[in-house]
Amino acid sequence: MVANLKKHNNHYIPTSDPDKGLLYIYRESEYMGCLRGLYINANGKRIGGLNSGTYFVYESGPGEV
Repeated sequence: MVANLKKHNNHYIPTSDPDKGLLYIYRESEYMGCLRGLYINANGKRIGGLNSGTYFVYESGPGEV
């Protein structure tokens, strides 16, 4: 099923913290499989979800993700 995602009013504005890295995760728009949502996990925790043609930004501190 399609993931229940919340649409934001504006594009992502990163914080000014120089110790954080930004990870942009996107899913190209496709007809095949477009009704299937994908959830994304990092370090054992759900950080977001993607539907066809969507993206999100994940802020992370130093280290391996």
